[in-house]
Amino acid sequence: MSDVRPGIAGGLWAALILLVTKVVVEPIREGRLRDVRIPLGLRPVVVVAIAGYSVAVLLIVGAGVIRSTFELFSQAASSISPVPRFSIWLLFVLMALALSIGQTGAIHARAWVRWAVTGYTVLALGFLGALDTEGGQVGRVVAFVTSLGLVLLVALRGHRSFVWWEFPIVAALVFGSIGSSILFISSRGATTGFDFVPLLFATVLGAIGTLAAPLTIASGAAVAELAVSTATWIAGAFRDRTARTVLIIALALVVVWRVFELVPAVGRVIDNPEGELVTLAGSVGFLGVAGAGWFIIGRLAREAPAPTVTVLVKALSTVSLLIAAFLTLMVPIGVLSTIGGVLPVFGVPLEVSAAISVVTGILSSSVALAIVRMTLGAVLVVLAFVLARRGRRGTPEIFLAVGIASLVGGVLVLVNGPALWAGDSLALMATLAALALLVWTVITRRATLDRLAGITATLLLAALFAHADFLSDPLGAILGSTAVAAVLVGLAWSLLTGNAAANEGSPHYPRPSRVLLLLANALLAVTTLAFVALTRDTTSAFDLSVFAELGAITFGYPLIVVSLLAAVTSSIRDRPFA
Repeated sequence: MSDVRPGIAGGLWAALILLVTKVVVEPIREGRLRDVRIPLGLRPVVVVAIAGYSVAVLLIVGAGVIRSTFELFSQAASSISPVPRFSIWLLFVLMALALSIGQTGAIHARAWVRWAVTGYTVLALGFLGALDTEGGQVGRVVAFVTSLGLVLLVALRGHRSFVWWEFPIVAALVFGSIGSSILFISSRGATTGFDFVPLLFATVLGAIGTLAAPLTIASGAAVAELAVSTATWIAGAFRDRTARTVLIIALALVVVWRVFELVPAVGRVIDNPEGELVTLAGSVGFLGVAGAGWFIIGRLAREAPAPTVTVLVKALSTVSLLIAAFLTLMVPIGVLSTIGGVLPVFGVPLEVSAAISVVTGILSSSVALAIVRMTLGAVLVVLAFVLARRGRRGTPEIFLAVGIASLVGGVLVLVNGPALWAGDSLALMATLAALALLVWTVITRRATLDRLAGITATLLLAALFAHADFLSDPLGAILGSTAVAAVLVGLAWSLLTGNAAANEGSPHYPRPSRVLLLLANALLAVTTLAFVALTRDTTSAFDLSVFAELGAITFGYPLIVVSLLAAVTSSIRDRPFA
């Protein structure tokens, strides 16, 4: 790096350009879907999926205007909150589109994925068709014929390459089955005076929407990722693009900011010593255990360089969706619930549905959730050390921190205990660590650029994470719900930056399958969120905010911890932190 530094104005402008490039442009450039080597016919499907996604986002953003402009559906005997009547039909179209895209993508995936997705699609179509119990039961017949058509198509095309006409055929079958079922159910409602369609959509989406749980959990780390990247590259931009004096001024301002915010933090401890001291002690314990694990990993992989904050963020984005898939039982619960609702209509004894209900009840229990989280946490901790022995860095640190969070979280669920750490307490610990490091740096006269930038990054990280709602609050004011805004930010950021795996292919998971399954999952998640935004009721179908919060706890807090360890370690060793 050249020793020639620009003036203050030029340096600040250069720092801003670097910040935007590193925080926004590069993650999107690296994680977006690439329009290269796309098979014939795939590009139109991608365009249709993105168009559907955009419509769902517009419904979310414009939910307040739509609710105030159009007539709301409201029925005394219905459990559905008032919702604009026309939007239900539009949401049905988006849901059918997501099923069609996902089913098309599954045709050429690995056999178990192919038939699992096909079975779920057939189950969804059968559930809707089974509700047509009047007259000739045309809805059931159509559902059976279209399901048979899907099974035959998958059987015939499963071992062949993607071709353009597969999606139109799948879409015709799915839309035909769902459309006919809704038509017959709606006509029956007209004769009885009860509108079944909104309740039907909520019921179906409540089951199908479980497939969006892993993506929503993974996207819950978006705010933490943005906070870490922003803090890292603000400090990096001051280090690389401005004069040393500007970096020192920036550090002084951040120190004043964080010291000023220590006052209310101390006040909260005085007002609620039991609760605050528990989270502070828990945060210290989390940092201590993760720090010890960091040291052990470093000893096991001593030939590999210590991971920078940037490496840690990329490592988390690579593995978060896979971990999230094993973190929740909502997918099997949704499948079993749908099966239990369909079987009695076809004459299966009620005892079978009752047994299924018992199983879903067990899977939905806090004990089952605790066991899953503890098991996953233990596996991740073991994998962290296994990978470290193989000379890996970055992913082991992420596995370790996420594993600790999952393991402790499972224990707390099992014993119904309070949270042992929180965003505020972790931010406070980061602030104290950075201030202590700054004092040591000044006393020992070791204030190099990398050390000063590392301390600045740590303080900024603490500040941004203490105000983790810096993105969701402004958007929540527009949408009318901070919870919906937080989920939307996570889903949008995941769509923009989380598609790197879909730019490649393999014999078992060719690129068309990856692209379509990813887009179907994203569309299903945002459609579910659109329904929540339009009803203003997070319990009406599928509360995605719960899973986004679980993602923030499982991935966001660990990312903050390992980023803090990386920044502090690099500052002590006088090495670049980003």
